Amino acid sequence: MTSKRTVLLLGILFIALAGIAAPVHGIEAPTEQSSHSAAEYPEQVTSTVTVEQTEDADVAEFTVDFTVPDTKRQFSFFVDSDVTVQDTTGFEKQSERTYTRYDMDTTNSPSMTYTADITDTANEHGDYGSGSNWVFGGSPYIEAVWVNSDNTVDRMKPLSEQHSETVSVDVTDGVAGANTVYFGEYTETEIGERKDITLIVPDSVEPPDTPEEIERVLNTYDDQTGFQGTDSIQLFISPVESGGGHAFFNGDMVVGHSESVTDVNNVYVHEYTHTQQTYTEADEVQWTSEAFAEYFGIKASYQQGISSADDAEQALEREGSGELNDPSSWEEEVNYRRGARVMANIDAEIIHETDGEKTLADVFYQLNSESDLSPDAEPVTEDKFISTVNEASGADLESEISDQTGTSKSVQLGDWAETVPQETASETVERDEPTDQETDPGVETETSTDDMTEEVTVGIQVTPEVKLGMTGLDSIGGCSLAGNLCTNINQVASSA
Repeated sequence: MTSKRTVLLLGILFIALAGIAAPVHGIEAPTEQSSHSAAEYPEQVTSTVTVEQTEDADVAEFTVDFTVPDTKRQFSFFVDSDVTVQDTTGFEKQSERTYTRYDMDTTNSPSMTYTADITDTANEHGDYGSGSNWVFGGSPYIEAVWVNSDNTVDRMKPLSEQHSETVSVDVTDGVAGANTVYFGEYTETEIGERKDITLIVPDSVEPPDTPEEIERVLNTYDDQTGFQGTDSIQLFISPVESGGGHAFFNGDMVVGHSESVTDVNNVYVHEYTHTQQTYTEADEVQWTSEAFAEYFGIKASYQQGISSADDAEQALEREGSGELNDPSSWEEEVNYRRGARVMANIDAEIIHETDGEKTLADVFYQLNSESDLSPDAEPVTEDKFISTVNEASGADLESEISDQTGTSKSVQLGDWAETVPQETASETVERDEPTDQETDPGVETETSTDDMTEEVTVGIQVTPEVKLGMTGLDSIGGCSLAGNLCTNINQVASSA
């Protein structure tokens, strides 16, 4: 299977705000969800989103009510192309996807009601759907943009910022994440320690793992890596009959209800890793996004004693075809399969060169701490990736990396098991907080279950049998500012 991952193209935003030469600032999102009145934040834009099912069960109705202070000018609202606008108050339509507050003197409470088939929204991956008493789908992308009194530009993505003090979200008979909507009965469990992770399990499914088991694996992984990406994550267990999962870089992650934290290829860790990524890639390093996630999923299962060294190395021996630094050549999920093996070799080199003081997690962390998904972010290039590896390792690994990424030949797995320790780290990794970053919704990656090929017996902590299988990315489309104004930046293949 293949996948397309796209980066939001926000040029339309600045066309709408022509003449304003100012930086874009995101809204900081505190960790606690709350509902506040506009009187509590008189100088801030506030919003309330209500979500309800319509008579057509697959169609949701969204109403977004804003309170806009007089100090905010050129207040505009962008909507996904998948939506049908039903009603507006205080907005004037500028284009198919752009609405502007037309009376700034008297209209401080503009609002919009729109509907969308959530099972069809950006559903190229096929893991949205509905049952007799539930509907599981994606929420359309929306964004508000305005100019402050100091001529800086701010923006708000209400569904993405529902943990913010200035945003509240109310769903009738269901729950909504930044990109996901579920109608039906469900159980919600807080499972994060360093991060706020909310596990949402529909009543119609029974995952193989308890919330406590999922929490243990994710928290241990989080402690071992110390990543500083999104810290408010909603983890949806999908009721749809498809395996694997997908994740958005702004917080939501979806895992198929048949997936287990006892798998050698740990989908939970894989998708969690995606939520922690903020860097974007130049063409020649597009492979790194899925390779990081795939390798870290395999490594986490190994280090936590879920799988043996033989199990992990077998998972890392999968191949695919094509050159990693040429996405147009990718076949058979090479960026997941061989990509994970290259990451394993790089990790082993870093551990060897630093006597275990540094690992590949330091590279992932550094790339993200220096990058973000803002409109003017510089993508990570091959030179940047290699220099970051060299900095972590203290050695020059350029030729080794280039030899493995610039060839269509099979790459051999080095002395990985002899170099990478299996025991769980005894201390939590503490990292400095990165500079403020803004991550845009709509950038998505996913995995979905392919043929399971082999059952292997693994050892020590949970279920004695796991399936060492291959999972892959279906095709997905990424969206620009207003939703489905899509440009397919790179084509990804998977295995997780």
